[in-house]
Amino acid sequence: MWEFLGVIFGAIVSIVASVGTVIWAERLRRPSLYLELVQPSDVEFPPGKPASHVRTLRVRLHNRKLRPWADWWTVRDAALQCRARITFHFLEDESDRFGRTMAGRWANTPQPTVFFVTDSQGQEFAVAPQMVEAVTVYPGDNELLDIAVRLDEDADCYGWDTESFFTAWRNTKWQLGHGRHLVKVEITSSGPRCTGWFRLENAAGREDFRLESYSPRTGR
Repeated sequence: MWEFLGVIFGAIVSIVASVGTVIWAERLRRPSLYLELVQPSDVEFPPGKPASHVRTLRVRLHNRKLRPWADWWTVRDAALQCRARITFHFLEDESDRFGRTMAGRWANTPQPTVFFVTDSQGQEFAVAPQMVEAVTVYPGDNELLDIAVRLDEDADCYGWDTESFFTAWRNTKWQLGHGRHLVKVEITSSGPRCTGWFRLENAAGREDFRLESYSPRTGR
């Protein structure tokens, strides 16, 4: 009797341990995403462009590598279909400034180019191809995400998305005045989500235009 119960108990323990190991291994393989601040990028452009001096603010999305003790027997999955949704908020109460979401633009994806086509009636119209909104981030790799720009001697800054290329780099839908603002970045993917908050400093000159780390007070 006791021998039989011992066999049953041992089988149950073995099954539970096996299932637990599989679940643990699968969780270990899941993408592990986080957002990192990067230094502002300053670029000068030749005459004829919408601006001569541009400072761009970006963050970097990482997919962590597995630790060495796990890397020898399994691999972390790539984060597929990573999309960014960006909202701008008031610093005072963290409320949404515009009440809408800006689709994030991945900095290393191709720039949109408008081309003109002629229909059967001889009328010419502009066509902009659909842009890449999602990227894959492999373990140990990263992708840069555009946030905002400040141009020449403008006091205002602007959120930067695909539409910015068609609005002389100043998309008034995302125009932010002189001062300090909050930025919330939400990353969705085929697996986990990732959220980051940042303070956008636009209270001084273009050379001080930057992003800083921020912890939300309201648990949003």
